[in-house]
Amino acid sequence: MCGVEATHQPHEESMLTVSESARKELEAYFADKDKQTIRIFLAPGG
Repeated sequence: MCGVEATHQPHEESMLTVSESARKELEAYFADKDKQTIRIFLAPGG
């Protein structure tokens, strides 16, 4: 399972930590595509 962890502090920028497996999934997805901005939606509770 791949994962992305988000942390947010009031009045600070949000930070994401991408697991190794998630990074590999993203690299595979964009292997034959131009790299571009992606949106990440978080569900309540994580």
